[in-house]
Amino acid sequence: MHPNEEIKRNNRIKKVISNSRAIISKQIDFTIGCIKMKNLICSVSDIKPIEEIDLVIFNDFYNEMAFYPIGEEITLYNQKYLEKLELRHSSYY
Repeated sequence: MHPNEEIKRNNRIKKVISNSRAIISKQIDFTIGCIKMKNLICSVSDIKPIEEIDLVIFNDFYNEMAFYPIGEEITLYNQKYLEKLELRHSSYY
């Protein structure tokens, strides 16, 4: 790995750590934090994958939640549609 790529990768890993802390301390919404984590992990993996830690859970979570409105997006949907999504989601449990 080129030294510049290593620096870039380490900076991205620091962002992953920072996002992890924000999720745990509830400074960021859990769902939004997990989606952000998936994107950060992908940006690290573009340079070289993180092999020491199993991070597939974030990818799985993203795949489950990708079509659900989050944050302020929820206010743009009608209540009946949101209820249907909730019913669909609850069938996974």
